[in-house]
Amino acid sequence: DLTLANLTLANLTYADITYADITGTNLTGVDLTGADLTGADLTGADLTGANLTGADLTGANLSNEIWGDIRWDETTNWEGVQGLETAINVPDKLKQQLGLEG
Repeated sequence: DLTLANLTLANLTYADITYADITGTNLTGVDLTGADLTGADLTGADLTGANLTGADLTGANLSNEIWGDIRWDETTNWEGVQGLETAINVPDKLKQQLGLEG
């Protein structure tokens, strides 16, 4: 349970954060390269400047999440991600990649 934690600039590369409760957590600038966030609840988390390159977000809840200048690539897994329609500042390029508006 990482609810409301401040993980600013943390290095969580290849971390197993499956099904974790990360609600409202400050993930500003965090490195999540290759991290497994399968089923994690990131509702209201702040991902400004986060690196999601190669991260697995399968089934993660991103409702009301704050985005800004995130990094991702073709290996980032967005399958079954929930809540992007209520996320804030989702990059247009990511919306296009996922077939959302933008």
